[in-house]
Amino acid sequence: MTDYLVHNKKGQLLGSQ
Repeated sequence: MTDYLVHNKKGQLLGSQ
């Protein structure tokens, strides 16, 4: 479950940039 949240956050950061 934590892995999913971390992945989501990383994806958002990459998408934002």
